[in-house]
Amino acid sequence: DNEYIRKRVEENRKKYEGLITALDREIKMIDTLKNKIRNGTFASAKVGGVAIMDVAGLYGVTASLYDKKFETAVDLAMVDSIQVIEDFTPYGKPIWPKLSIIMLTSLIFAAIIIFIIISYRSLNGQFTRKTS
Repeated sequence: DNEYIRKRVEENRKKYEGLITALDREIKMIDTLKNKIRNGTFASAKVGGVAIMDVAGLYGVTASLYDKKFETAVDLAMVDSIQVIEDFTPYGKPIWPKLSIIMLTSLIFAAIIIFIIISYRSLNGQFTRKTS
C-alpha cells in the first residue's frame, strides 16, 4: 500500500517491458538479415567476388538476445513480488568477553613478549662475546 513501492514497481515494470520490446525488435532485425543472407539478396562489400560475412556470429547474437529476453521476462513477472529470504535479526547488546578473561589473556601475551625480548638479548649478547 506504500506509494513509494507502487511507483518503484511501476517504473520497473515499464523498464522491463521497454527492454523486452527493444529485444524483440533487435531479434526481428537479425532474423530479417539472416533471411536476406540465406536468400542471397543481401548486398555486402565484396573482395575479389567473395562476400565477407560472419553468419555464425549472427546465430550467437540471436541466442544471447533470446536469453536476455527470457531473463527480463522473469524479472518482469517478479517485479511486484516482495520476498524475504531470511528472518530479520533483532538488534541486541553485543557480547564481549568478561574483563577477567581479557586481563588474563593480556597478561599471558605480555609474558610471552617479555620472554622473547629477554631471550633475544641474551642470545645476541652470547654471539657478540664469541665473535670478539
